[in-house]
Amino acid sequence: NREAIGEDTCADRIKRLRDTMSRLREQQAAHADVVALQGSRSDVLTQELQKTKDEVSVAERRVRELQPKIRQVQEQCRDAKADGEKQALKVRAMIEELWRSLAAARS
Repeated sequence: NREAIGEDTCADRIKRLRDTMSRLREQQAAHADVVALQGSRSDVLTQELQKTKDEVSVAERRVRELQPKIRQVQEQCRDAKADGEKQALKVRAMIEELWRSLAAARS
């Protein structure tokens, strides 16, 4: 009878150990899937980061290339504004002269 109880105890313990091993294998497989997904996600993020860095480099280079043109356009704008102001003063002076001439002709 003792022997049967010992065998049952051993059989029960073997079953529990097998169940534990089975759960550990399942957890290990799930963990491997998670690690693979994280590695895959990391690769994707690394590629996206590199792509973004490349785009930033291109944009920075383009800005550097455009700086002289921007300065030139700004200077042209300043010149055009100054010329416009000069022209406005000339037109104003001409109009004033016309008014004076009209006033003198009426007198």
